[in-house]
Amino acid sequence: MSAPVFSRLAAQTAPLDNSLTPLEIAELLRNPTHQHLPFAIAPLLRVSPPTRYLREELNQDVRLYSAHRGARTLIVGFGGASHRLMKPISHFLQMMPDDFYDVLVITDAQRRHHDAGIQGYSNSLLETLIRIKALSDTRSYRRLITYGTSMGGFPALRAGLWLGADRAVSIGGAFCSHPPRLLRGSDEVRAFDLLCHCRPSGYVPLVTAFSTGHSLDVERHAALRAVLPDCIELKINSDRHNVIHHLDRRGELPAFYATIFGENDVSASPNWRPAKSKALQARRHPRSVWQRLFRRCRAFFRR
Repeated sequence: MSAPVFSRLAAQTAPLDNSLTPLEIAELLRNPTHQHLPFAIAPLLRVSPPTRYLREELNQDVRLYSAHRGARTLIVGFGGASHRLMKPISHFLQMMPDDFYDVLVITDAQRRHHDAGIQGYSNSLLETLIRIKALSDTRSYRRLITYGTSMGGFPALRAGLWLGADRAVSIGGAFCSHPPRLLRGSDEVRAFDLLCHCRPSGYVPLVTAFSTGHSLDVERHAALRAVLPDCIELKINSDRHNVIHHLDRRGELPAFYATIFGENDVSASPNWRPAKSKALQARRHPRSVWQRLFRRCRAFFRR
C-alpha cells in the first residue's frame, strides 16, 4: 500500500523539484511537516549546503537562476518533454558552482521541440534565441553554453550555432518527427535547419552524448552524424535513454558536468569515463589553439 502513496507524493513534488531552487527546497525541508516529502535533491542536501541560486521568473516556462556572485558563464538549458534536464532542475543547480555559472532554463509545455517558441514568451525558436541573446548581452557574460536533454538536445545545438556559443551540448537528442506534425496540420515545418551540411562554418564545438545500448538513441545519433560529421561524440556505456541518471547512480555525474561545462576542450570518447586527473584535463581538439584565440577575441569585444 505504501508504493502508491509514495508515487502520489513524488508526483506532487515533481513540479517543485523542477522550479524551486535548492535554497527554497532546503527551507521547506526544515519544516517538520514537510520532511517526509520525497524531493530528488534531498540526498544531496544531507551532505552539502544548498547552493545560493535565486530564482527569477521571466515566464512560466522560462526561469533565470543566479546567485549574483559574478558568474561569467551562462548555461542555457533546453528541457525535455518532462520539463527538466533529465534530472530535476533543483538537482542540476545543486551540482553547479553558483559563483561560476548562471543558469537559464527553458521548458516547452507544448512539447514541440522548442520549434514553436514558448507560450507567452516567443512564437518560434528564432524569437526565443533573440531574447536569450539580449539577456546575455545585458549581463556581459564571457562564456555562453547551450545545453539540452532529450527533446531539448538538438534545439540546444541549433541555439549554440545561432548564438555563436562557446559550446553546444546535446544529451540523448532527437530530431522532431515531421510526418505526424504534418498530419496535425497546425504545426509549421521550418524550411531551413541549422543542423545541416549547409550551416555556416564557425568555431562552435558541438558535443553530443548518447547511450550506446539504447537502440533508438543510436539511431537518432546516426541521423545527426549524417548531417554533422564533425560533432564531438561522448558515448555512454548504458542501455538507458536517461544517461544523466545512469551517470548519477555510478557517481560519475560531477565529473561529466565538469567535462562538458568546463573550459577544457572536449574530445570524442569511444566510451566516456571520468578523467583520472583532478583537473579533468581532456585531450586537445586539433583546432583548439585557434578556437581559444577566437573565443578570447570574442570575449574581449563583448566587454
